[in-house]
Amino acid sequence: MPRIEQRGYFLHLFGMRYKVVPDQSNPDIVLYDDYSKHLVPAYKNNPIKIAFTGESGAIDYTQCDLSLSFDETHKKSIYLPLWILFIDWFNKKDPYYCKLTDILLCKPIQTVDRELFCGFVAQNSVSLRNNFVLLLSKYKQVTCPGVVLNNYPPIGGRMGQSKELFLRKCKFTIAFENLSKPGYLTEKILHAFQSRTIPIYWGSPTVSNYFNPKAFINCHDFEKWGDVIAEITRLDNDDQAYLEMLNQPVFKNDIMPAQFWPHKILASIEKFVNLS
Repeated sequence: MPRIEQRGYFLHLFGMRYKVVPDQSNPDIVLYDDYSKHLVPAYKNNPIKIAFTGESGAIDYTQCDLSLSFDETHKKSIYLPLWILFIDWFNKKDPYYCKLTDILLCKPIQTVDRELFCGFVAQNSVSLRNNFVLLLSKYKQVTCPGVVLNNYPPIGGRMGQSKELFLRKCKFTIAFENLSKPGYLTEKILHAFQSRTIPIYWGSPTVSNYFNPKAFINCHDFEKWGDVIAEITRLDNDDQAYLEMLNQPVFKNDIMPAQFWPHKILASIEKFVNLS
């Protein structure tokens, strides 16, 4: 199945300012997935080592000069959550990427006309997430075309155009991460926004630092799961309130956070390490 090409993002990123020549024997920079750090050779020339991970595992900072990851606070980290790599920064024109203009310049929706109540697409089974799907399904059925809790014909993947077309049929989308950790933000909430559906989000408690808190249901704002269900029920039965949330700007202050633009990421890297 096609997938987001992380290597391509970084080649384009460094290529904005430098001539990038892949070198397996004597590199100046080694950019590696932190899960694969044990596969990085012991180079004699002691290259700059940059660890990347879009997942939630702890970065081994003893092995790298810098990390690009979900870690918002470590002195050797540049915050680069996984959802950033799902945006078509370099005009790849690939349906597996989200176009930033489609999110920032979307037209208001005037009527509520959705075939399905709520969608949930997942590949990995997570107890807390599964339990919420089952709890919400007591109010109305949550439609699940993925391998987890499947009750709908498969859509051909958990990302990309097939997922977007499915979610556009849904009023709400369950956009739960695998676990809750500050800064751990994957593609799930971005895909919900791209598909013009209201995300029901759980995961990073700092999500509202980047996304507009008026544009989604943040489970971290509620004391009990029953309160989350009550808020979903309220919006489901009040078209005006639903459309008000649906048509909110996606990003906080209606601005894509400047720190995530490629030239800003590259400039941040250059402050940490000498790339010349």
